[in-house]
Amino acid sequence: MGLFPWENVFYNIAQRYRTLNDKYNQYLHIRDNIIVNGKQHSSRLEQLRRQLTTNYALLIVLTIADKNQSDYENFIEGVNVDRPDHPQGYDAAPWLEGTFELLGFANAGRFLWLAGRALYAARTASGAAVITKESALEMANLAKNAGIGVAEVGAEVGAEAGAEAGAEAGAEAAAEAGAEAAAEAGAEVVAGGGAVTASQLAFSAVGVFAAVGIDAIIGAINGAKEDEELKKHEAALGEALTKVDKFNAELLNSISLLETEIVSQQKMFQENMVKLDNIQSAAFEWNNFKPSLDNIPKFETSSHAAVTQYGFLSTIRLNWTNFKANALEDGYTPTWDSFKQSLLQNRPYQMSSSLAKGLLDYARERIFS
Repeated sequence: MGLFPWENVFYNIAQRYRTLNDKYNQYLHIRDNIIVNGKQHSSRLEQLRRQLTTNYALLIVLTIADKNQSDYENFIEGVNVDRPDHPQGYDAAPWLEGTFELLGFANAGRFLWLAGRALYAARTASGAAVITKESALEMANLAKNAGIGVAEVGAEVGAEAGAEAGAEAGAEAAAEAGAEAAAEAGAEVVAGGGAVTASQLAFSAVGVFAAVGIDAIIGAINGAKEDEELKKHEAALGEALTKVDKFNAELLNSISLLETEIVSQQKMFQENMVKLDNIQSAAFEWNNFKPSLDNIPKFETSSHAAVTQYGFLSTIRLNWTNFKANALEDGYTPTWDSFKQSLLQNRPYQMSSSLAKGLLDYARERIFS
């Protein structure tokens, strides 16, 4: 007995049987391709997210590196407001792990909020900026596409608005984690509606089959008792196959775009490193390999080393600001020497004492300028 149990029920059944079996085999082929392509898409998306997160971290560092204490405090105003921090929010995102902590932030929501401030500063700079406006726009678009949710926060925006933006972004991240979102994203692609982000596609590789209802259609074909009923289900199967084939094409196109964006962000990383290397010579290799997909492992290693080394500058500035505020609140004068010794003891374990002292000296000149 074949796939369909009604071989002798309808006229011209042999031809229709072959046609339906061909369509069913086509479905199996597309399904297998979507599973393979879906895994590759998810891998590329994670790689882009990690590189983009690094670049946002270094954008923060470059933005605050040369600010005096007054300008720095104005820039980070509102950062200590509670941000979304729950298991289904940004702190559950693996591409953020080990990054925001190295910049001195208590949770990912605060890191992303300050990244939004830095992005706004880069996009609205009238003079020499940390990065070009074009690069800032690219980072903003990529964050949206990758589902990172860095929302621009203007210098004039207060803590309340910043917290609202962070909460909204956190809610989006939590929503994307559900199976319902997968089905919705799949339905949105196959329906041919508005643009679907790479982040949504990553959640919909399984949901697309539920969205078009292929399994239900095949079940209906198996149970068909009348010719007209069978014709209706045959047409539905053909339409569903067209939709999943379109989804697979969207997936392949998204993979290609992600790969282009990964290389673009690798280039931006090396451009940022030129500036950071002028602050303190890098203690790792970063410019002896070219941006390429083959060099993703090298860029990820170098990126982590960069955030470890230069992120300490953000930790210094943030901790000094809090140290000073707490000291004044308790009625005593904050001293740099006591602060310096405390921070040296709590530097990242991968960082040498000499590197930490160098960045502390660099920060001190700006703090007391």
